[in-house]
Amino acid sequence: LQTMMFTLPYLLQDKVEGVKVYINSKTDQQKVDWQNCSLFFLFDTKKYGEVGISLTASERNLSIQVKNDQEGFSSRMEPLAEKAKDRLEQIGYSISKLQFSPLNRKEEEPGEEKKASAPRMNEKGYDFTI
Repeated sequence: LQTMMFTLPYLLQDKVEGVKVYINSKTDQQKVDWQNCSLFFLFDTKKYGEVGISLTASERNLSIQVKNDQEGFSSRMEPLAEKAKDRLEQIGYSISKLQFSPLNRKEEEPGEEKKASAPRMNEKGYDFTI
């Protein structure tokens, strides 16, 4: 697997901001396999705080997860997400899943047992929780 991280500038309300992009893909002769990869975009906004968008592509099938910790975020973003979903379908992608979830996990209550889980990619890299 090949993992890359970089920051891209974008214009937001006449100010240059940065979006962090994390790419995880199999290498194909030193190139990213863009049809079979995982992307994670992390935006830091003033209105909604940190917003993460996780895309998993497999043979032009996309699984999209939008992450944020604010209450009511999903109801405010649902119309925008549906519009983005329609645009992705217009350029040939099939959206298999679109869901909203919290960005940061809440701390566990004292006394709760932690369950072992498989390593997974998040905005900071791999999470090897045991």
